[in-house]
Amino acid sequence: MPRRLVTAALCAAVVATAPVLASAAPAPLPQIVDARGDAAAGQQPLDIVSVLFKTTGVTKVTRVGKRRKVTYTPTRLLIVQTLAAPPSSTTGVRYRVEAVIAGCGNLDVYYANGAGGPVGYVALECPRRDDPTKTGTVTELLPKVAGSTLTWELEIARLPKEVKVGAKVSGFRAFSDVGDPVFGLLGTGDGAENAGPASSAGSGVAVADVAVGDGEWRLG
Repeated sequence: MPRRLVTAALCAAVVATAPVLASAAPAPLPQIVDARGDAAAGQQPLDIVSVLFKTTGVTKVTRVGKRRKVTYTPTRLLIVQTLAAPPSSTTGVRYRVEAVIAGCGNLDVYYANGAGGPVGYVALECPRRDDPTKTGTVTELLPKVAGSTLTWELEIARLPKEVKVGAKVSGFRAFSDVGDPVFGLLGTGDGAENAGPASSAGSGVAVADVAVGDGEWRLG
């Protein structure tokens, strides 16, 4: 057999036996996308670029007869806030992300530089696990800081039972603000009430950037 025919036959055999590779799953899209350069005075460390809610979990593959079944069980909720530059280390600067979870209420996470060092919290409005007659829990939770991103990781099993797989999440908003740089006091600046680089009359907190998202996302 001529060499060219042998080569062609070998190539055809390789193609015939090569496995078909499935396309990679598309990366999740951020629920909040904000323009770069719109923070007060062009402060890149306070400039919000995006916020992404996503999960990580365990993927299990089982076979039922000749069928292959893939089951994904989310175990952690991740909230990733991306800035135009690494977050500021200035005392009194705060980064905050909020959303509404159906059946629970408001979810609020933030990271700030207080007088005693960085602090982080997650607050949920739904009933408490230790006392269902009361609502609202606040737990210390520092985000992971890597370059220009802040990532809060919440273990789903430890959240109130209302925060369950499939729950609708909406009302996304995020903002950065600046408190008292001398004493590290954090005011009550709010991204909804201070829609832009302005000051809150009640706290004197300057809101540097505000970003919102009007879509919905299912926890899962």
